[in-house]
Amino acid sequence: MTLTEVLVATALAALVVIGLGTMDASRGRIQEDLRSRAGAMVAQTLPALSLVELAKSLERADRIVILSPGDIQVRYVYQCPTNPPNPACFDDANNYRWEELRLRNGNLERLLSTACGTPEVLADQITSLTFQYKHEAASPPGGDPFAPDLSDNNAIEYVVTWSDGPRTHEFRGEVTSRAIPYSDVNASNGDSGSGLAPAGVSDPPPACPMT
Repeated sequence: MTLTEVLVATALAALVVIGLGTMDASRGRIQEDLRSRAGAMVAQTLPALSLVELAKSLERADRIVILSPGDIQVRYVYQCPTNPPNPACFDDANNYRWEELRLRNGNLERLLSTACGTPEVLADQITSLTFQYKHEAASPPGGDPFAPDLSDNNAIEYVVTWSDGPRTHEFRGEVTSRAIPYSDVNASNGDSGSGLAPAGVSDPPPACPMT
């Protein structure tokens, strides 16, 4: 083996080593990019899924109480033995319960108002959450007796913003609660008033502690 052959073989080996190192570095960058993209997708997916749960709770409510812009109580039928439910199910006070949806320490939480146990975290990294009644229906004949407050007791708007690092996202939704009979009444005190529930169903419980 001549010196020239040794030098050529050494150069080829160096190129192979450099190539393998470059491939490893590229693979590492690709994996890091995929992890970053996956993290961003999760950061956006969790709040989006929580909005579905939020809308479902508001839509099925038969009574709503807005405690503060970011804290709301809803009452709804949570158990019916048949599908589709028997109408008698809605006449039984034992089939109703309250839950509270709120923003606390950057988390969108859901918990049973009557129990105030460990909250279920629907999403984190939430920067703001607001609820308010909306004016959607036309005023009754003769005008709205509570003008200039024209809010309807069964139309709720909610706005949620969340962050995933440097980016901030906002979702604005509106729900009509199907179990709250419409009335063009003043809902500025936060209470929609009783819906389809029979007499004897509980009034709003005290708000759960924030600590």
